[in-house]
Amino acid sequence: MPTIPRQNDVLFGKGTAINTHHGNKHYRSMVALHQPNFFQSKRNEKREVAKNLVNEIETLGRRFLMEDPNSSRRDGKGGV
Repeated sequence: MPTIPRQNDVLFGKGTAINTHHGNKHYRSMVALHQPNFFQSKRNEKREVAKNLVNEIETLGRRFLMEDPNSSRRDGKGGV
């Protein structure tokens, strides 16, 4: 059964439809908020900053979805 993307999900991919999706816009704004901390972190701390961002997004009930190249289906791709 295909996963139907919701408005707040983050969609992996390219193109206008992906870039203008509400969930992707919100994701980019959250990335911008975390960037100063990421850039000030040491190399071995950067993964933790990224994990915290992913956890924050998933805590809000948002999902990371990637389109299955063999169909029009999207699958969840959580984690870092």
